[in-house]
Amino acid sequence: MSPRPKNIRKVNNMPSVAGFKPIASNICRKDAIFLHFEEYEAIRLCDYEMKTQQEASVSMGVSRPTLSRIYTSARQKIAQALVRGVAIMIEGGVAYTDSEWFHCGVCGFVFNNIKPALKIRKMECPVCHSNDISISNININKNEIMISVMLAGNMGQGALNVLTTHHIKVIRGCSGNILDVATDYLNGKLTDSGVGCSSHEHHHECHEHNHKE
Repeated sequence: MSPRPKNIRKVNNMPSVAGFKPIASNICRKDAIFLHFEEYEAIRLCDYEMKTQQEASVSMGVSRPTLSRIYTSARQKIAQALVRGVAIMIEGGVAYTDSEWFHCGVCGFVFNNIKPALKIRKMECPVCHSNDISISNININKNEIMISVMLAGNMGQGALNVLTTHHIKVIRGCSGNILDVATDYLNGKLTDSGVGCSSHEHHHECHEHNHKE
């Protein structure tokens, strides 16, 4: 079965802080719980503004079941951070804001200022750092972006076959920060590992399907 396309979730109000840290805690960043922007937005809409999940799903541009999954994930992460006494960092995920979209004329990367409150001193591509940037008028969830390459952790053979049929090149074995991964790809440092998910039945221990996007 081919993977369902994941719509990018709209975040209307970005968090005012980058995260939270327990009192008298010296826990380093790598031990933190990472709350994605769309998870923060689900909590803000449902628990702060007291909207119904249906209302929140409309605000974020996703289906109600998708909103429910995002909301549940967010609450579980917050609970883990409270019980384990670790910091919460708010970053990453599959989200966009109302700020403008930009297109890099050198590497073709399309990006959105996910933190529009921050003043950008120099507009440059976050991947190749080129300043050949133009405003891109796109609808991110209406298939207006052509995908030719997918950088993935691991992937089942069925999904790989579907993507290959649609002329999408797949590079497996990727991990880490998405911008670092994209930069390594553009610099020719990544090659397909050739390793797929051979077993999806044993509690699916292939954790790289949803690394940061």
